[in-house]
Amino acid sequence: LDITGGSEVRSQTFDSGNAGNITVLPLDLNRRSAASVTISGFAPFPTLANGDRGGFSSGLFATTEKTATGRGGTIDVTTGSLVIEQGGVLSARSRGAGDGVQTAGDTAIAVNVDSLIIRSGGQILTTAFGSGLAGGIEVNATGNVLITGSDPTRTQRFSAVEAIFGADIARDTIDTVSRFSGLQAQSLSNSGTGSGNVQVTSENGSIVLLDSARINSNTAGRNAPAGIVLLNANQGNVVLDNAFVFSTVEPGAVDSAAGGIGIEGKSIFLSGGAQLQTLIRGTVNSAQPDTSGATGLILLQAEDQVSLVGSGTAIFSSI
Repeated sequence: LDITGGSEVRSQTFDSGNAGNITVLPLDLNRRSAASVTISGFAPFPTLANGDRGGFSSGLFATTEKTATGRGGTIDVTTGSLVIEQGGVLSARSRGAGDGVQTAGDTAIAVNVDSLIIRSGGQILTTAFGSGLAGGIEVNATGNVLITGSDPTRTQRFSAVEAIFGADIARDTIDTVSRFSGLQAQSLSNSGTGSGNVQVTSENGSIVLLDSARINSNTAGRNAPAGIVLLNANQGNVVLDNAFVFSTVEPGAVDSAAGGIGIEGKSIFLSGGAQLQTLIRGTVNSAQPDTSGATGLILLQAEDQVSLVGSGTAIFSSI
């Protein structure tokens, strides 16, 4: 299955009804390793300021829109290899009061693969822009997981679509929330009710994040905790080189706590300015202008070694 050039598969709700689920499966589950899914690129319209073309992101989208009170659907992808690249996305989002999932802790996007590659600005996203609850992300791979790079066209694409169609359409169609490749569960509104957990498991391979890639769960809501980020390479290594894993409370949030980070592997390598962060970024108590949340724990478990190398490479847990 190839989804390219701004092509989309969408499940949406605009009212009290729940959105449907999106499921991608190979015809023969016994031959899953022979199947592949590629989500790549963006629409050729409009023309960017530099003359290049670039518009709407390719992807799978399950959304609750601004007028909806119903829940969003889930996205479930089972295949041999999954490649998400050049601004392509898997996106489960809530733009209004409707939740992305039924209850806190539920998974909105589930990926079951032999191998996963996310590069050049590809992303897996669960995002709550309004008062709804953002869902969790769960990746289970039998082999390697690689997340690397960024999409240099993202800012220009957003600006070009915004100039023609307005900010709402730009946010709807340029679905990546930043230019960096990664997995992100985010509650972006002060009225939001929390973000989901992000869990990545490799049974027999390694988990590798390079070149500004990031995995994060963050919240800007009231009494709305950030999710927990878990990376588990049972038989391999976890490698972060100039890459970032966050569970944070963003400015403007009230009485919210960071979720925590857990990483397990044979060895864990951090280098090139890689960072792990559970931070309270200026959380303000409604009665007193002071920090009021709690930072989450950071737990590293390695059979062989944990290595931190290079300037800027760090582990933070602070208010």
